[in-house]
Amino acid sequence: MGAGLVLAIAFIMGTIFCSWICPFGLLSELINRFAFRFRPKKIIKLKIVKNAFAVKAVIFFVGFFMAVIIFGSSILNQISLPFQYSNIFQYLFMQKYLFGAVWLLMVILVAEFIFCKRVWCRWICPQSVLVALAGQCNPFGLKILFTKKKCISNKASPPCQKACSLDLDPRNLNFQSRLQCTNCGDCIDACRKTGKALDFGFLKSG
Repeated sequence: MGAGLVLAIAFIMGTIFCSWICPFGLLSELINRFAFRFRPKKIIKLKIVKNAFAVKAVIFFVGFFMAVIIFGSSILNQISLPFQYSNIFQYLFMQKYLFGAVWLLMVILVAEFIFCKRVWCRWICPQSVLVALAGQCNPFGLKILFTKKKCISNKASPPCQKACSLDLDPRNLNFQSRLQCTNCGDCIDACRKTGKALDFGFLKSG
């Protein structure tokens, strides 16, 4: 029922679970902001690949079928960071025990700070695969729309692209990049000062 509710929301509103609801997503975004504020010059460069969603999809389906074969059922909740995040507080407040998943969360967040990239959300998160696919099943679902004639930025890296924590170009969202977009709205906020060419909408994109 919980998974069905998340997928139903994704079908109508796109991948807003990742940007507006997911507790780990909040931590990841905060770390990303801190990384660019305190580490403006990257020590380690991590190249973003265009087919990042394909990488996640392969990891998801391979892991899913291996879990079914080995354990007889899917254990997707065990590799869900929101699930592990809630377990940390459950064990801490109810049993006064620090659940081991906290160290996994710390390692991922430290890696994201070092690379200045949202590593988990962009390349690994299995939940985001299902959420993104559910959103793409509805061509009239909520999405970020770009009106070219309103755009007054002629920079190679415009403010909207700099605002995107997933390194997407909101002006050129094709099928692949829409699968990655979480409808967070950061690019829309940045665009309000440069022509208001970006906005949320339910219109079918071309």
